[in-house]
Amino acid sequence: MAHIDILMITDVEGILQKYAPPSTLTAPSSGPGSLATPAVVDGSYVFFVTKKADAYAYNGNWQLDVSTGTESETDVDIVRWRWTSPSGGHKFDCPITGFQFGPSSTGAMETPRLCNYATTFIIADPDGVAKPVTQKGIDRCWESRATKSGTIGYNINFMIVDSEGNTRIHTQIDPYFVISS
Repeated sequence: MAHIDILMITDVEGILQKYAPPSTLTAPSSGPGSLATPAVVDGSYVFFVTKKADAYAYNGNWQLDVSTGTESETDVDIVRWRWTSPSGGHKFDCPITGFQFGPSSTGAMETPRLCNYATTFIIADPDGVAKPVTQKGIDRCWESRATKSGTIGYNINFMIVDSEGNTRIHTQIDPYFVISS
């Protein structure tokens, strides 16, 4: 069994500029951009990246083809999604809040679940960049098992949060990825 790590990089400032209500610091309570009705964003604002060895095609695009070992039950792969923005969470963050799979995806993946793992992060030491230091923390990701090859149509819901903790908008993207064995 292998782990396929997918990083969702989101242009949050571009999304806010195009989709968020002007001059507001909080997400609307109803209508587009609310929790109940996330704003559906254009794929040009979101990029998915994985290791070169796991990418079959379209690495760095909003669509992603991955290669997995789904030919037998013992080879089933775990897919993990993480998120970030170009500001690295210092100005805005874009945590994933959920997934919905389309009817054609039935049985291809298990329902993703949010996971928290204790981990050690490697960071640059400002006093000596040639000697990194470690810091304990929590790694958060969404995780699912790929159960068969095929095209997976799904929605990813995510919210944009500013550094003050204000949820600015709830959003959704409708990517797909192809699982090839």
